[in-house]
Amino acid sequence: MATHLSRAQRYARGLADRHAAQEAAFAAAAAGALGRCRAFEGDLAALAAALPGKDSLAALQGVETRQRRLVGEFQADMEARLGALGEYAGRLPEGLLAGCEKMVAECRTFDEGGDYDATEVRFLRAALRPPCDAVRATAEARRGRIQEIATQVETSLGGLGAYRSAYADAQLELALREGLGQKYGAPRRTAQEQLRTEITRDEAAAALVDRLLDELASLCDEAKKRYLSRQTPLDARRTARKQGEAAAPELTAPLLRALLSLRAALHHRAAYLGFLRSPAAAAPPGALPGAEGLALAEGVSEMPGAPGGPGGGGGTFAAAVRRADLECR
Repeated sequence: MATHLSRAQRYARGLADRHAAQEAAFAAAAAGALGRCRAFEGDLAALAAALPGKDSLAALQGVETRQRRLVGEFQADMEARLGALGEYAGRLPEGLLAGCEKMVAECRTFDEGGDYDATEVRFLRAALRPPCDAVRATAEARRGRIQEIATQVETSLGGLGAYRSAYADAQLELALREGLGQKYGAPRRTAQEQLRTEITRDEAAAALVDRLLDELASLCDEAKKRYLSRQTPLDARRTARKQGEAAAPELTAPLLRALLSLRAALHHRAAYLGFLRSPAAAAPPGALPGAEGLALAEGVSEMPGAPGGPGGGGGTFAAAVRRADLECR
């Protein structure tokens, strides 16, 4: 009987030790699973925070690829962890309980051909009942804990909603800023083309003014040279006839034409660039005395800001910029 009692006590102690070891391992695994959830939430939040700083579609897609990999790895990892935790609520405690049943079944009474008295068997059953009840209670508590962890996994994955919202905002911001896609790209490209056209017209008008200034300067230099030579047009014609050359042309008409063209060009350019304080009151300059019938230099009448120029004379560079800005909104 003493031997049987000692065996029962050793088994009960071993059962308690195995039960405690399983409980410690389960607690560590549960803590690791929750820590993995927190790490995933932090990584997902970091990816969402990195979205606004991306300056290209490729960079955004790179973040999206990392997000998908992060989620896939997390889901696979947590599925494995929950499966391992389930062992502590099923197979492992069931193994402890099955061991108890086997221990009792091996204790055969004298009537069954064994060496145990029926009283000893009843004592053994009574001795093993508390630790077995503890194993069952612990298994039930573990199932509840596993359900809590599974709920936490869903909560962590719920952070994908905030990430997707941040990704959509970053996509929209990039599309608006860079003019991506049909919805935002077409108006932006149209506006850019319009601005390029206006800039080209502006540069051509500036070049025309420079050319007229150069032409006027050249005519003035020629007039100055003739004045310093004290040679009148009549003298020039007489000298040319003696030398068998054609007389130098009169400078009055070219000078008047250059002045008239330059005045008109400067007025058109000032109107186009918005430099006139009162455009309605600032009428185009009239004809110069003695310049009646002289035509303006080529291109002056077609300059931006001219009554017959692009936009009918009513368009300005600032207005073109405002139109482009409105089309890009």
